[in-house]
Amino acid sequence: WNPHRCVVSGGATAAGCVESKSMEESVRVHGFRWPLHPLQVLSWVVFGGDVLVYLIICIPMIETVAAQVVVTSCFVISVIFLVVSTFLATKCDPMDPYVLRDESLFK
Repeated sequence: WNPHRCVVSGGATAAGCVESKSMEESVRVHGFRWPLHPLQVLSWVVFGGDVLVYLIICIPMIETVAAQVVVTSCFVISVIFLVVSTFLATKCDPMDPYVLRDESLFK
């Protein structure tokens, strides 16, 4: 964290910038940084529960084995795609790269 990057023209401090060590600790560079948000963990638990309920209750309701295989394959592929996409989105830095830049660079 560079406090000089938080200073805007006239010596004022940009919104959300606090010149202290706690600022460095509170800025998240990705979504896996501890402590995890309770709603983030809850979403993982709910999604896992949804997958289990679908596989345990819904798949057996399909009458033919061939249809079960097709539906299960499509479902598993979509779950894998969703998990990989969620992982990539969670590990990326959500901050706009231009937020903390010096305004004089844009003139």
